[in-house]
Amino acid sequence: MWISSEEYVDPEYSLITVNYQSAFLIGRLFRSLPPDFALKGEMIIVNNDIEESQLLRRMFEGRLSISIIEMKDNLGFSVACNRGAEAAKGRVLFFLNPDTELLPASLEGWFRSHIGSAKMILAPKLIQNGREEPWSSGGLISPWRILLQNLFPFPRLWTFLSRKSPAWVSGAALALKKEDFHFLGGFDEGYFLYYEDVDFCRRAIEQGFHIRKSDEISCLHHGGRSHRDGAKKQKRAYFDSQDRYIRKYYGPVGCSFLRLLRALRFSLSRILC
Repeated sequence: MWISSEEYVDPEYSLITVNYQSAFLIGRLFRSLPPDFALKGEMIIVNNDIEESQLLRRMFEGRLSISIIEMKDNLGFSVACNRGAEAAKGRVLFFLNPDTELLPASLEGWFRSHIGSAKMILAPKLIQNGREEPWSSGGLISPWRILLQNLFPFPRLWTFLSRKSPAWVSGAALALKKEDFHFLGGFDEGYFLYYEDVDFCRRAIEQGFHIRKSDEISCLHHGGRSHRDGAKKQKRAYFDSQDRYIRKYYGPVGCSFLRLLRALRFSLSRILC
């Protein structure tokens, strides 16, 4: 572990981001942080990419508000986020993907007015290509909902239907009190990438938490910028995590149904093409 913020001991909030082939994106994220960050916040970068270690050090050396945690191996997004949360000093944790960019606003005021003493997971509006990002939140995910969403693939409709009371929000940008994060046990480290946010929010709801999206803060999400390993590998990681989630909450029967659905969809797409 290498930490550059030993003198910075009492931040109000901690921004946590995970680096994998994304050092320059994190530089852009840092430049987008609001003015109150210098007085109220700290930024923790959990580095899953040993090849970019030196670059990150050069970029942020001397910044008292920034810490870098070096992971010896890339153990996945969930593990990295949990390690960042363990090192965080702030009362509130704000997880941000490296390919995000904050639009001007006061984070400290946003946290104070919405989280307070409430049992809350809070998310900003994610913007992509000038519009709210589809699939940045949603209703309770089940095998049957996945079936319906494949039969009627209209992401803005599904987002609209779950807007007032979402069952999950994207891990690309979500905030909650540090004590609540640890109370919930952090992210399930069995998810290497994808679905850790859906699982986390589901466990939170079971414990009486509320999931809320707020329009007061907007965040650009450029999306997919740290996936240079190929679309096929990315898709495999997504399906592996989806299988884990469905098996965890709906058992082997639900998982078998999902895999059958996936196989039928793949076969149909090959026939139509």
